Amino acid sequence: MKEQQRLEDLYSWLKTSRQPFEMAIEDIQALMLPHRLEIMTSTREGKQRIPASYDSTAANAADALVNFLVGAVFPASADWLKFDLFLSEPSDEERDLLDFGTEKIMQVLDNSNFYEAAAVSLKDFWVLGNTTWYQEEQTPSAMNSLFGSEGGFTGLAFEGVQFSNMFRHLDRQGMIVAACRRFSLTMIEAQQFFQEEWSIKWTDPSEEVEVLHFYELEMDRTYKESWYVPDY
Repeated sequence: MKEQQRLEDLYSWLKTSRQPFEMAIEDIQALMLPHRLEIMTSTREGKQRIPASYDSTAANAADALVNFLVGAVFPASADWLKFDLFLSEPSDEERDLLDFGTEKIMQVLDNSNFYEAAAVSLKDFWVLGNTTWYQEEQTPSAMNSLFGSEGGFTGLAFEGVQFSNMFRHLDRQGMIVAACRRFSLTMIEAQQFFQEEWSIKWTDPSEEVEVLHFYELEMDRTYKESWYVPDY
């Protein structure tokens, strides 16, 4: 319970320690990325709610620009990644190894959600001037048979984390002291994610729970990773 309380206190502190410019970023996000914030009126509840009226000019312009950027920076139909040696010309053997590495990485990215997440991340960076990119290895249940046998590499999954779901505190040199990523999982996803650590009994597998993912800087300058489910 002490660890749970510590993480809850850390989350509360990170939420209330946003700088003024970060508040402005959230306002810009509400105006230019409305489809990600579920803009709704508050005069009616539940299914009777109606979409609020807003000017979509900025959002449409951002979509058009980001579609161009994704096609220019990460063209899915071309090998946009290439490894090379920095200070010398590679030998034929080294060139073969570099090309092999490039091919394998492109294969991994093509079999993941990389391009969808890249579009989200580029849009945040263009509109907000700030983006968070999260990468993790796929769980075995989601593995593609292309990526080896049981216990081996299972592929990658990517997430462009929405600004309103990312909280952080920086030291005087700009290094992250503590960061928290907030996201949601359905009950059945939480059961699979936490496995034996998940002791909550549920009846509706589609019910969602909020999950907090923390990184904290340790005294040895490495990061400690923690997970916390506030409502359970």
